[in-house]
Order: sequence, then structure tokens, then C-alpha cells
Amino acid sequence: MNFKKTAGLVLSIFLGIFPLLNLLAASIFTFFSKKKVWALTFLIVAVLTFICSRISTFHSTNEKSAKRLFVLAFQSNLRNVRITSKTALNAGDLEKALNDVLVLTSEQVIKMDNKVGGLLANAKNGSLNKKEVEAFQELNAKLHSYYLSNIPFRNGTGKYDFTIIEAEDKDSFISNSSAKFLEKYIDAETGTLESIFGFFYFFGYAFGLVGSIHFGKKLFTSSGEKTFDEPMIQASGNTSYSPENANYHSREDIQVGVPDQPGMIININIADESALVALPGINRILAKSIVSERNLNGYYKNLSDLKNRMSLSLEQYSKLLPLTEFYIEPAGGNKPGRVV
Repeated sequence: MNFKKTAGLVLSIFLGIFPLLNLLAASIFTFFSKKKVWALTFLIVAVLTFICSRISTFHSTNEKSAKRLFVLAFQSNLRNVRITSKTALNAGDLEKALNDVLVLTSEQVIKMDNKVGGLLANAKNGSLNKKEVEAFQELNAKLHSYYLSNIPFRNGTGKYDFTIIEAEDKDSFISNSSAKFLEKYIDAETGTLESIFGFFYFFGYAFGLVGSIHFGKKLFTSSGEKTFDEPMIQASGNTSYSPENANYHSREDIQVGVPDQPGMIININIADESALVALPGINRILAKSIVSERNLNGYYKNLSDLKNRMSLSLEQYSKLLPLTEFYIEPAGGNKPGRVV
């Protein structure tokens, strides 16, 4: 693989790792590969992905703000809880108090911004998912354990009042459990719209990544990679060549033969574009240029002449050397001759 092909492959991979840019690159690659339907598809996906990214960013910003507000409100409401009882509290009493704080906090935040109602739906209904429930139960257990450990030190009045602010201030494990629950809740709760648009954004990125690398690789590495499965052009016989009149022969003077057997030598001076592209190192653009140069400035004397006139690389020259012929039949005259 030469430098141009290697650089093209690296470029397609590099462009593929950037969101949106990979879709535009894939659209350009497919357009130049004459795959217009694919080019249009990548362009449409790029536009939709951009829209999804903007909407997702907008909702994500709103959700971060709502979650931040929920954390502050929950901590404030939790520290204001005071339970008055004539009997010792059980774990169920504390769990009900915590659940009331959860519902109250969600209602307060939703009143401030009703667009986050879906985000706080679980808290408003007092229902949490598995990970959130585990952290919630851990907080409840720590609070109840602290409460029970302080019963012997009551003043014997028969009242078992309890404030969470006292528990948090005196026991760091309780404050840590409270923070852990809030962290679990914030991580687990995600708005439906953000999830949907996030999925489409990820799909667009993956589609662009694969498209950029696949079609970019094909575009930059396909030139000259054909085999001899296509028919080759064979000269009509051992004919002569006359330098003084070679430039005046038209294509109508030459008969082009297409043999049935593959792998034959191609005569550059009589081959058309479809035959030339079968040669290694020659793509459709170069084949068109070879034919145009031949029609404009006359036949090629030999491979060196072709190399100089078409600026071929040494790699292309070495590949073409065993596969090409340059003799032609002059207009008139029967003397055998050959370009060497």
C-alpha cells in the first residue's frame, strides 16, 4: 500500500472517531464513490443526530439543575424531621417518616419546575428502584440503630422524641448513608426524553464511525486493486509501427479485440478505459486520462513514454511492465515493426 492509500485510510479512521463529523465524512466518501443514496442517507442521519444532540443537551442541563435542587431540598427537609412518641419507635415508623420526606421534596421541586415531573416520578409516588431501595433501607437502618442506642440515656419522662438533625450531627455514618442514598437516586433517575435522544445520538455516532472507516477505506484503497477476471485487450497481430505517422492514426483505424481468456497482455495504444482499469495501479480516472492523452498527443512509444507522460510512480511502472504492449498497425504498409 503506497503513501496515498495509507494516508487516506488513516484520515478515514481519524474522521470516524468524531461525532457528526464522521457522518459528514461518510457522506462525502460515498458521494465520490458514486453511491448517492448512501451519501444522502448519511447526510440525513447527520442532521437528525445534530438535532438529537441539541435536545439531549438541553434536557440534560435541566435535569442536572433539578437533581441539584432535589438534593438540597431533601437534605433540608430531612434535618427538619422531628418524631414525637410515647413509645419506642420501630424501623417502620422511621421508614414512613423518610418516605414522607421523599414525597414532600419531589412535590416541592416539581412545583418549581413542572418539566421535571417525569424525572421525579418515582420519588413522588414513594417508589424506588432496586439500587435506590437498598441505599434507602441502609439509611433507615442507621437511623434506627442510632435511636435504639440512645434510649437508655432518656430522662425517664416516657417520651421518645427523635430528630434526624441530631442523629446526623452526632453520627457521621448517618450523614454518609444519607449522601449515599441521594447519589444512588441521582445516578439512577434519568428522564425518558433524554434516554430516547441519547440512544439516537449513540446510534448516529456508531453509524458514522462504521461508515467513515468502511467507505473511506474503499475509496482510498480501491484504485488499482482489480484482478484479471475481466477480459483483456489483445493486439490483432504482430504489426508494425512507424514513428513518423503514429500521431495521425485515429481510433477508427484500429480494431480492438477482446479475447475469451483472462490474463492476456494489454496493448495500451488500442485499449479503451474499461480494459485499462483492469491493470494494477490504474483506476477509472487514470484510465480516462491515458486515453485522452493518447487521442490528443499520439500513441505511446513504450512504457517509459507512458510513465513520463502520465507521471506514473515506480510502483505502477513495475506492475505494468509485464502486462503491457505498445505496438500498433500503421495506416498502410505491411512491414512488421514493433515499439520497444
